[in-house]
This record gives sequence, C-alpha cells and structure tokens, in this order.
Amino acid sequence: MPRTGSRHLLRTSGVEVFVTRKRMKNLRMRVDPRDASVQLSAPHHADEAEIAAFVARNLEWVVEAQTRARMNVPERLVSGGRARLWGQWRELVVSDGGRSTAHVEDGRIHIVRPDGDEEAARRALTALHRRELLPAVEHFLDVHSPYVGRRPSHVRLARMRSRWGSCNHVTGRMSFNVALAERPQTELEYVVVHELGHLLEANHGPAFKQHLTAMLPDWRSRDAGLKGRL
Repeated sequence: MPRTGSRHLLRTSGVEVFVTRKRMKNLRMRVDPRDASVQLSAPHHADEAEIAAFVARNLEWVVEAQTRARMNVPERLVSGGRARLWGQWRELVVSDGGRSTAHVEDGRIHIVRPDGDEEAARRALTALHRRELLPAVEHFLDVHSPYVGRRPSHVRLARMRSRWGSCNHVTGRMSFNVALAERPQTELEYVVVHELGHLLEANHGPAFKQHLTAMLPDWRSRDAGLKGRL
C-alpha cells in the first residue's frame, strides 16, 4: 500500500496527473491555477485503472480548467518571448539598463530592466499598457458619450481580478482594467459602451441592453469574446 502523502506522476487520456495518496474515501481532482497542473488526491485503495477512469470521465472539465489557468499564467519577459498588445502577440526584446522602460518599435516590444529584474520589466510593460490604454479609452468616450449626454466624472486605470470595468451610477466615476490593452480594441470599445450605459441604467435590465444596442449593435459578440478571459 502506498504511504500517505506519497506522490507520483500518471499520464492518462493525454494528461499529466500528479497523484497523491491520502486517507480519504473518494477521489478528488483540481487544476492548480499557478501552473495549470492537474493535482489528484486518491484513497489508498484506488488502483491506477480507477484513477484513469476518473480522469477520463472528467476530461472535458480538466481541459477547460487548464485553459483558464494558462490564460492567467504570465509569460516570462525575456528576449524572444512575447507579450500581448491590442490582441496581438508581440516579440520581446529585453535588455539590461539603469531604469525600467518599455516601448514599441518595429512591431516589437522593447523592454529595459535593471540587472535582470523581471518584476521591474513587468512594471514597465504595465506602464506601456497604461500609456496605450488611456487615449484609446478617451477616444471611445468621445465617440459614444454624445448618446448618453454626459461623460464620466473621473476615469481610472487599474488591475482588476474579476471585471473589465466598473461605473458608479451615482458619482459617474469609471474604472477600466489595464489588461484591456492586451485585448482587441473592438472589445475595449464594448467595455467603454457598457460602462457608459450604466450612467443611464444602474442594472443590466432590458432598458440597459436597449441602450447598448443603440450605441453598439454587435455588443453581444464583443461581450462573448471577453467572457472567461480574466
């Protein structure tokens, strides 16, 4: 009998599964959001065939969970690597220097970082995304604010874990996720229109959707492109 806490790698149904034996009654499986690895806890009495069958039955869930996790695993910022800008992957050119900066040149993203500091490089990339995002947000506000009859009282760019944007219906303050600079501008336009709609309607009822359709007739397809991307 395998000892409690023992761990081994099982390859089954085209998936690598890390199996840990525990004192338990039933099989349990999860996908680690940090690296998209499949972690399975199994009772001592479960044999390899039972574990393989369990993975096969849940294979669709595993694939979907790994896909979501991989979307959130940051790419390493090294020369020859890649980063997204406006829906396209751009090649990275990374060098060491005194101060962290990032800019776009010849279709590639050039990053300077001090002494190989990847966190500094990531901050520089975020600053680039902010510089790209703000004028694009302002442009779409210029395009669609006339329909609403007002502009937001304040615009903030921030990293958000669970939403692309927000709007305070009372104060008119809006926030937009910096990660929108990684998405196509058509999707950014939808988020701007969505938040402008909240200046007219606080909820997502029929009236709110009518306003979205008036401003952006294909808003549903753009919304679908963003779902599950955070």
